[in-house]
Amino acid sequence: MNILENETIINLTDKYNQLSGRDKILTQFLTVFVILCIGYFALYNPSVNAKIKANEQLNQTQKTYRDIQKVVPQIIQAKQNAVIAQQTSRPSVNNINKSMTAMVNDSSKKFAIIIDKSSSEGNDAINLSGKDQIFDQLIRFMGDVNTSYGLTIETYSIKQTDVSGKVDFNIKIKR
Repeated sequence: MNILENETIINLTDKYNQLSGRDKILTQFLTVFVILCIGYFALYNPSVNAKIKANEQLNQTQKTYRDIQKVVPQIIQAKQNAVIAQQTSRPSVNNINKSMTAMVNDSSKKFAIIIDKSSSEGNDAINLSGKDQIFDQLIRFMGDVNTSYGLTIETYSIKQTDVSGKVDFNIKIKR
């Protein structure tokens, strides 16, 4: 069926043709205005909002990337220092008799690391976890546990939080 043969379309066309010239111009103007409003609110406005949101996400991702680039050399240096210290030094006699929990607590206080959960695996291993800790301080803490106390970081996982520079962590430390 042809749309021009539709009864409603025919009635509207007849009514339009009966309008005066001035009313026809006003009707055409209002039709164009309504089409532009629909285009603005249905197409343009949502696409601009989506672009703004995408740019904000891109900026946040770029900032996170820059933050990581700043910290990577510190991680590498801390790891190299830990390897050198482990090869060249042995824990002091005082640390051999000190409990692992006490050593970890001393080091965590030194670097303001809050340990939310701690569980021992006998006298030779301890599992630690924490949330919302400053990444730089956590890396320094891990290096200190190794260099100052001669303990070994056996495993670790670090997860970035929504706050820039803060992380959640799980660490297993062995004697």
